[in-house]
Amino acid sequence: MRRLLSLDYGLAHPDLPWLPTEPEKVRAVEALGIERRILPQRVYGGADGNLRRYLPLKLPVALDPERAVFVYADPGHETATALRSWGAAHGQTPAIIRGRL
Repeated sequence: MRRLLSLDYGLAHPDLPWLPTEPEKVRAVEALGIERRILPQRVYGGADGNLRRYLPLKLPVALDPERAVFVYADPGHETATALRSWGAAHGQTPAIIRGRL
């Protein structure tokens, strides 16, 4: 449901410079001088070794020199735990990331 709501937001804002893939998001953030090591990340273990993924929630990001837009669609669950977890993972407080669709 979150991915569908996020897609809906992206489609409603075609003027934003959306970065659809992980490599594009990482390159854009690094071009702003933000080090890869401080990005939210997850390491997956497998038979071939470990795989490190950045921005692992796969949520839409639009980025230009003046602003960044991170889309987090809240499906209306009873608590804000997921939103707080996302905010903590991205170094933001809920007051900063609150927005409307």
